[in-house]
Amino acid sequence: MNKKLFLTKSFAVALGTLFATSCTQTDNPAGIEEPVDYPIEETVYEDVTAKVATDGWGGGWCATQFAPAITTSDGRSAQMMEKYETTVETTGVLLQQTINDLENGTYEVEIYANAFFTDGRGFASDMADGAEDVAYVFANDEKEFLTCNITTATTINGIYAFNVDVTDGTLTLGLGKEKAGTNWHTIQIKRLALVKTQTRLLSEAYNEVMPEALELAEAPMPAELKALLNELINAERSEAALAALKDGVKLAKEGAAVYANVKKALDAMKALVDATNVYTEAAYNEYYGKYAQKFDSGLLTEEDIKALQNPDNVTGWHDAITVDNFLLSAWDTNPDFVDAPYYINTWSVEGDNDGSNFRVPFFEYWTGDGASLGERTLTATLNNLEAGEYEVSAWVRVRAKNGYEAPAYGISLQANDGAATNVAAGTQVGTSQFFLDNFTATGTVGEDGVMKIKFIVAADNNISWLSFKNVKCVKK
Repeated sequence: MNKKLFLTKSFAVALGTLFATSCTQTDNPAGIEEPVDYPIEETVYEDVTAKVATDGWGGGWCATQFAPAITTSDGRSAQMMEKYETTVETTGVLLQQTINDLENGTYEVEIYANAFFTDGRGFASDMADGAEDVAYVFANDEKEFLTCNITTATTINGIYAFNVDVTDGTLTLGLGKEKAGTNWHTIQIKRLALVKTQTRLLSEAYNEVMPEALELAEAPMPAELKALLNELINAERSEAALAALKDGVKLAKEGAAVYANVKKALDAMKALVDATNVYTEAAYNEYYGKYAQKFDSGLLTEEDIKALQNPDNVTGWHDAITVDNFLLSAWDTNPDFVDAPYYINTWSVEGDNDGSNFRVPFFEYWTGDGASLGERTLTATLNNLEAGEYEVSAWVRVRAKNGYEAPAYGISLQANDGAATNVAAGTQVGTSQFFLDNFTATGTVGEDGVMKIKFIVAADNNISWLSFKNVKCVKK
C-alpha cells in the first residue's frame, strides 16, 4: 500500500466512530476527476491444439485396428495411441507428452481415452466391468478417472475434459493407473484451447471491482478519499494497482458510510434551524452554516466531522453539546450550564414515551418536583428587525408541581410590550402532570428594530418544570 493510501486509511478509521445510521446523496464534489469507463471483455478461446503432436505420446504406438480413428479440433485425422501389456499390475503414468512454450493462462483440454482389460489372453484381472477407480487421464495436476471395461475392441472412444491453469508455459497430458485392473490403454488429443491469458485474468479482476468503485466515486465522502479513489480508478492497470484499488474501495465505503451519517446529522441540524429563527447569525454559521457549505463542496475535514453532533440524539445528563450554543445564542443565560438559570435539555426521554413527541433538544427551567419555579423572566433579544407588528410562537410544555390544584398557572409569553399569553394552559398529556400546546403572543417592533421575547415566570405559580422549543418571530 502506498503512503497516501495508508494515511487516508488512518483518516478513514478515525472517522468511523461518529454516527450509526445512513442516507443517500449522489452529488460529485466539484473539481474531482470523473472516472473512466472500463468495458467488460468477452471471453476468448484460442485453439492451440496444433501444439499437441498426435504421435508424441511417449510409451505408446499407433492403434490401427481396435479403436476408431479420430479428428482433432484443428482438423487432423489420427489414430489413437496405444499401450498394450500382458499384465494388469502396472501402475503410474503409462502414456504422456509435454507441450512447451504455451502462454500462461487457463486452458480447456479435451482428450480421447480408453482403458480395458482384454479377457481370455492368458492373464487375469479382478476388475469389475465399468470400474471407475483404476485408470485416469490427467492434465498437469488435474485428473479424471476413466470408465474401464472388459473387452478386446471398442467402437467408441471416451472423451474427457478439463480446465487447467498453466503457470510456467508447460502442460503435461497423459494417462495413468491408480491400481491394477487394466492392460490396454489408448489416448489422443481432441482439443486444447486458451480460455484467457493473464491479461484477460487481470481485466476480469478489474471488472469485478470496477462497478462498485465507479458507484462509490459518485457518493459523497471526504474529499481526500474521493480524490484518491478517482486516482486509483484511472491508474494504469497492474496487479499492484488492482490491489491498491481494492483497498481504496474498502476505504471509500467507510468514508461514504461516515458521510452518509454526516448527512443525517446535517439534515437533523437543518430541521432544528428551520424550526426557529431566534438565534444570532454568528451562532447559525458556527453551528450549521459552515458545515453545510463544506459538505456540499465535499470539503469537510476530519476535525469538522468530529465536531458535528446530531441534535436528535439523546445524550447523558449535562453532556458536552454544541446545540446549546446555537439555541441559546439570543437568550440571557449561560450555555455552559455554569450557574445557568435555564439551559438546553438533551437527555430527557418522556416525550418519546407519552405520545406527545415533545423530544430533545428543548429549553428547560426546572426545580424539584414538589416545588414551584422561582420568579424569573427568560428573555431573548432580536435586533435589526423591520418596524411593525410581529407574532411570536413557541411549543411549550409545563409540569405542575406535586400536589398542585388545577389549573396549572403562573407562566406567560410576551413579545415586547404586547399582551401576555398564558402558556400554562396547555392540553394535559394523558393523565400526567404535563400540559402542552403551541402558543402565540403578539408585539410591536419600533424604529429601534428590537424584539424582546419573554417567558415570564410569576412568583405565584404552581409549575415545577418549564420546557419550550421551536420559538419563532414572524412579521404579520
